[in-house]
Amino acid sequence: MTVPIIHYSIPPLFIIRLSQEEILRIARRFRVPAVAVESADAGDDLTDYVRVIDLGLTSGDLADTLRPLLSIAQTETYLGALIRMQSADESLARVVDAEGRTVGMLTPDRLRDPLFRGTR
Repeated sequence: MTVPIIHYSIPPLFIIRLSQEEILRIARRFRVPAVAVESADAGDDLTDYVRVIDLGLTSGDLADTLRPLLSIAQTETYLGALIRMQSADESLARVVDAEGRTVGMLTPDRLRDPLFRGTR
C-alpha cells in the first residue's frame, strides 16, 4: 500500500513581510530549521523559503537569504520526494495539489523517518 505524501507533510506556515528577528523568533518557537515565505509579487502562494542558519549568519537583506521553494505533487511517493529534495539540496519543499495550491510542507527529516522506523 502506498501512503500519500501529504501524510508526511506539515501544515504550511505563511510568513509575510516579517523582519529577520521576527522570523527567527517564530523558527525558535516552532523549532523549525527553515521557514517558507510568501513573495510579495506571487500573490497568495509560497514561492521561497529561508534557512534559519542563513538568517543567523547574515546581516544583510532578507532577500539575499531566500531560496526557491521546491514544489512536489501530492501524488509523489515519499521516497521520490526525498530523492528530489536531496538531489536539489533543499531543506524545505511544498506539497501541491492538482491545481498547484500549497497543501503542506515537507522536510527531509520527515521523509527519512519511515526508512528508519523500528531500527532503534
